[in-house]
Amino acid sequence: MNNNLKHVIKDINNGKNLEENLPLYFNSLFGKYYEQSILNVAMEYYTVLQQQADGLFNGTEEKRTVDFMNGIVNLLFVQCATVDKYQEAALQLEMHRAEVIRKMEVLTAYIDQVLLYEYVLNRLEKKYVEQVPEVNEEIFVQKLVQYIFGTKENFIINERIKETIGQLPVRMARSKYYELLKNSLTLYKGADKSSVKTYLYMLRTSANLYKPEGMEQYFTEIGEMVSKFHQVDYDTLSKEEHKQLSETVIKAADMLKAMMEEYVCLQTLLNDLYVYVLAYPYGDFAENDKTGICRDIIKEAAEYMQGEAVEESESIEEKLVQLEGLQETLLEDIVVLEGILPVIGESYGSLLQGMMLEHQYKSLERVQQLMSTSLFMEFTEEAEETADEAYISEVTNELIEELTLLFKSRPIRFIRAVIANTIDKMPVFFNSADEVTEYIQNSLQLCNDVSEKQAAIEILNEIIEESELY
Repeated sequence: MNNNLKHVIKDINNGKNLEENLPLYFNSLFGKYYEQSILNVAMEYYTVLQQQADGLFNGTEEKRTVDFMNGIVNLLFVQCATVDKYQEAALQLEMHRAEVIRKMEVLTAYIDQVLLYEYVLNRLEKKYVEQVPEVNEEIFVQKLVQYIFGTKENFIINERIKETIGQLPVRMARSKYYELLKNSLTLYKGADKSSVKTYLYMLRTSANLYKPEGMEQYFTEIGEMVSKFHQVDYDTLSKEEHKQLSETVIKAADMLKAMMEEYVCLQTLLNDLYVYVLAYPYGDFAENDKTGICRDIIKEAAEYMQGEAVEESESIEEKLVQLEGLQETLLEDIVVLEGILPVIGESYGSLLQGMMLEHQYKSLERVQQLMSTSLFMEFTEEAEETADEAYISEVTNELIEELTLLFKSRPIRFIRAVIANTIDKMPVFFNSADEVTEYIQNSLQLCNDVSEKQAAIEILNEIIEESELY
């Protein structure tokens, strides 16, 4: 970063020469975002090209997104659209990005359903084994407690506690479960409502309560597989039926994992294209060797995507080598520049309006969101509201009513799976190591289902053994 820009940042911090420095700052940050985005598009678009050649993105919905992005790339980098086309491109990207988020929500809902049925089937597996080996529960409890508290890091301890209670047999009265739910939500009193909504979303998806828009439209093959699990009487399953269902669960989980990985890749490229469209019209930049290389890579990749080239060119790989180190340099400058952006929004809002820079400021905020690690973040203009006691009480009652209705129509094995899959999402509700130990002991002692208990012990032993490898 040059010294002039450092002085601009310092002056803005001190409230000096704002009418001159704010436009300079905005143009500089947009310029860095432009360079970063064109680099990202070059790398990610080439990645999509390679993965498509390997057979990915063959589903109807995935192909639709790839075709859409090919059209945007062709408009921006092949046809070299004029700036007046960028606003329309931004709107198209926003709409398609929102559509991909809906699809990811459907995939997430399905994966949570599959996890619930996987839990049920795992707890039945030992039922079909002729002889289940005996386990000294006292020694196992000692081993498990030692694993949980075998670190001084409280965060790791809490994660291990949640991991453990999510696998132990569930022998808990529903009134106790509802009390834990209520207590966990009470912790959000005084927080932003958006935080409460995020927590509720996590609980609802984990409990198979959330039915996102598009479940009847997207990924119907997965939907048909999952619907079969719902119709099964798990208490009367034969060994062969259990085997077939377990294989179906594995197949569904593998399919979902693969599709989710594809959508992470596609959303990454969508976000990068969106950043490019927002940054290009405002950036203070001159095309240089590096951005020129990026453009060449994108154009060449577009030719292969559109079938205008027969074989993949080695020149793309050679060009990518020339870009090594550029990302690190750009990110260093961006981090410094972004540091002052919140100060500008908080301190100079009225001045931004007067200088007609408010739209640019909002675009910079949007770019920050798009470049964050939250690939599927949804954008909202709603002002944050605080979750007061009345709000917490209302959403808690709604959730408990939904769970009560769900539990009335589902078998006990499924209910236990739901409880296990949600209590491990709650903040830790134990006050001491003794309470944790007592919970583990009670969970095992109250479980009279030998196959369920043995399955839980086996899974937890695997977790402990895996941790010892690192």
